[in-house]
Amino acid sequence: MAGRLRQWAGRLTGLSTPVFGASWTAPPAERDVAAELLAHLEDRRVLFNACLAESPPYCVTSVIEIRHLLSDCLARLRDTGALADHIRAMGAACRRFIDRMGRGDDPHYQDAGSWGHWRSWEFQDALGQMRGIFGVHLALIAARYDLQVGSDLASILPEDARQNEFDPY
Repeated sequence: MAGRLRQWAGRLTGLSTPVFGASWTAPPAERDVAAELLAHLEDRRVLFNACLAESPPYCVTSVIEIRHLLSDCLARLRDTGALADHIRAMGAACRRFIDRMGRGDDPHYQDAGSWGHWRSWEFQDALGQMRGIFGVHLALIAARYDLQVGSDLASILPEDARQNEFDPY
């Protein structure tokens, strides 16, 4: 109860008298934030482009930008709700990818996207793990808020989600 009262009080932007009045700022609808998130991620080829077509340093930069997007969405949601839980999980996947790849300017990773390079297995594994986590959470978000996922981004969704047979609820 105290948490809800604090949330309401945090949205309160003014009071008026002599009789009584109040005004507040409504939080953004989760569905709107989810739709905007999907729209932004549909343009992030690090999530769906062929691994061999990607350059590790550029992927690290892109994943850092995705983390900023996820943080912005969390701030808009005030870090609460089901969508916030999915966003936190995707943010954790981004951190694990960056932890494995380093800053992206390490000379050992410059050619890690090339087939046969001694670091290519680590790059492809880290990228695959991140994509898998994003795919599951994006499928859950799309199902929960009845949203469509663009065809490129949909390629990382679980198979049953791509065939419109995914109903986690």
